[in-house]
Amino acid sequence: MPKAAMELANSLGVNPLALVNILRFAESAKAFANANDDGEMLMAALDVDEGKQDAD
Repeated sequence: MPKAAMELANSLGVNPLALVNILRFAESAKAFANANDDGEMLMAALDVDEGKQDAD
């Protein structure tokens, strides 16, 4: 992927590191969008935040 990203960045005239960051973001967003966990990740994140509030 690094070679392909570098070639694409050169052909588009964009910063290669920025292009790789955008591609990684898109890959992560796709993975989250395709995740089928019925909100368990969100619930777990909310539980962590509530635990921090209780400790204060």
